[in-house]
Amino acid sequence: MRFAAALVSLGHGLATRFGQERVCDFLASVLLAGALANSLAGVLQIMGIPKEIDSFVSNLGGIRATGTVGQANLYANYIALGEASLVHLFARARLRKMAAIAGGILLAAAASLAASRGTILYSTAFALLGFIAISMRKDEHAQTVGYA
Repeated sequence: MRFAAALVSLGHGLATRFGQERVCDFLASVLLAGALANSLAGVLQIMGIPKEIDSFVSNLGGIRATGTVGQANLYANYIALGEASLVHLFARARLRKMAAIAGGILLAAAASLAASRGTILYSTAFALLGFIAISMRKDEHAQTVGYA
């Protein structure tokens, strides 16, 4: 409980000092970078890990990719956080279109390698939220977020 209170206090202090949008963009950037690195590790687990980086990527324990997390459902959760961060950064024009497309393809491929039902759940939830964003607001920003 103390840890949660410390995180709330830290978040409030950061948002007060640097602004909420800047803090959210930074957190989304960090989550996206971690998810992209983790997705690359998951792809390497399935395709085969080169000897040069064998000590940095955990070996595949079954038939499902786990990245560096070690559990397929948590891996799918982390990848979904990366997908949400990618959409957030793209909608706020912090990522270029081609970078967002390349990152989205890598994250989607990595999510499918997890073979987790959570991947379908997250994709459905994101599609539903996109539909709501498009139907509730008709401005350009809502359209960008909804279609992303």
